[in-house]
Amino acid sequence: MIENKIIFKKIICILFAILIFQNSSFAKDIYEITAKKVTYDDNKNIIVAKGDALAVSNLGKTVSSDKMIYYKNQNLIETFGSSQFKDGKIILTANNFKYDIQIKTIEAIKNVVLIDAEQNKYLFSFFKYFENEEKGFGDNMKAYLNDGSYLESETGQTNNKTEITRLNKAKYTTCSNIVDKNNKFCPTWSMKSSSTTHNKKKKKIVHKNAFLRIKNIPVLYSP
Repeated sequence: MIENKIIFKKIICILFAILIFQNSSFAKDIYEITAKKVTYDDNKNIIVAKGDALAVSNLGKTVSSDKMIYYKNQNLIETFGSSQFKDGKIILTANNFKYDIQIKTIEAIKNVVLIDAEQNKYLFSFFKYFENEEKGFGDNMKAYLNDGSYLESETGQTNNKTEITRLNKAKYTTCSNIVDKNNKFCPTWSMKSSSTTHNKKKKKIVHKNAFLRIKNIPVLYSP
């Protein structure tokens, strides 16, 4: 009886994988969804996976979360709680994802963390990632670079192919202590600029309309 149940669960998982991609001739990724509890709503054309939900593609990509819903008509996976995407190039985590399988975009919402292959760490409140282009943009960016420097900005863009990060209304410092006792940005020194470009390949950072600040007091301007 137990063996029959195991075989039945495996068959169900395979059927779910087929259901996900039978209407998408353009998709190169074939995902199989597993979870502690998986249900299919034929009326709504959705698959709901609850409890350690995991989607694994034939190319080795993974999407995991506490809860996952696949919308068959939209070819979209939506995740809820402890969401993570891994493809061997980046690790992306957030509270929630909206993953469009057809056009390969991920909208990551709340407590977003992006870690690239060089272990640079980027934090966002919202981030949209374009999987094929290996680039994305987001809001309220904070970057902890592998050389020990720190960047933050209102908005930011990353591009893994060009290895260039662009920030608007940015702050930059190499100080280890970046906040004061009131948790406000106040390192010993920093650069505040209208825009900053970080070229990881050339290990070069360019600031535009920048102020050198000592303890948040501007002392020098550079256009």
